[in-house]
Amino acid sequence: DSIQIRTMEKVRAFGSELRDLAPLSGAYLNENDWLEPQWQNSFFGTKFARLLQIKARVDPTGLFQCHNCVGSNEADHQGPRAL
Repeated sequence: DSIQIRTMEKVRAFGSELRDLAPLSGAYLNENDWLEPQWQNSFFGTKFARLLQIKARVDPTGLFQCHNCVGSNEADHQGPRAL
């Protein structure tokens, strides 16, 4: 509905302003914006590439998934949905 859309737009704008003020500040994974545009960097920083390699080695079939987690499917970043 329009209230939800307007609220999300305000949240995204505020998040953008915060990222501009502190671009390397990161985020706490359990309390994040579901649609964080830079989630790999915000949550994992420079360690993301290495974590992705480890994930591929220990979970080659992708059994363990969650939204905005290392190795999660990019399609899952379009919005909330049940996994």
